[in-house]
Amino acid sequence: MTQRDSIVLTNTENYFKYAHHYRKLIVDNLEKFSSVDDDEKHVLLDELTIYLKDLIKYTNKINITVLERMADKEMVERGIKLLAEYRRIILYTEKFITGKKFLDSAIYNLESIIERSKIDRVDYYKYASSESDLAYKVGYILASPKRQAEFTSVMHKIANGKMSVDEFKKLFNYIRKYLPEVADKQRKVNESFISFSKFKKYNQNDI
Repeated sequence: MTQRDSIVLTNTENYFKYAHHYRKLIVDNLEKFSSVDDDEKHVLLDELTIYLKDLIKYTNKINITVLERMADKEMVERGIKLLAEYRRIILYTEKFITGKKFLDSAIYNLESIIERSKIDRVDYYKYASSESDLAYKVGYILASPKRQAEFTSVMHKIANGKMSVDEFKKLFNYIRKYLPEVADKQRKVNESFISFSKFKKYNQNDI
C-alpha cells in the first residue's frame, strides 16, 4: 500500500468514526423526546437538525470502493452495514424533523378547519376524544414517516392556512381509514411522535 493509499484509507476510517459519533448523538436525542417538556423538545429539535447535517456530511464522504480496494473482506462488510444504518437513520430523522415542524406549525390550523368543517362526531368518536384530539391524529396521519411523501403538498397547504373546508372534507374522507391504526399506535406508545426505540418496534417496515 502506498503512502497515498494509506492516507485515503485513514480518512475513510475517520469518516466512519465521525458518522458514528453523530449517529449516536441523533439516537440519544430521539430517545429523549418522549420524556421532556415542549420547551426542551424545541431545543432537541434544533440540535437534531445540526447533528443530521453533520451525519449527512460524513456519510456522503464515505466511499465503500476505497475499502473494497484496500481493506479486508470483514472490514468491507462491516462498512457496508454501517453505511446502510447511517442512511436509515438519516431518512428517519429527516422525516421526524419534518413531521414535528409540521405539527408545531399546523395544529392550530387543523383545529380551526376541523371546527369549521363540522365533521360528524360519529365519524371519529371511536378514535378521537374531541376535535382537538382529532386534529392531532389527522396531523400524525399526514406527517407520519411512511405517508409524508404522499401528503407533502397537503401539509404545506394546511400549514399555510390555504386549505378550504371542502378540500379538508375530501381529505378527511380519504384519510379516515387510517384513524383506527393511528389510535391503536397512540394507545400503545401514548404519544404522537414516539421515541426512536419505540418507533422501531412498531414501525419496522418504515426505516
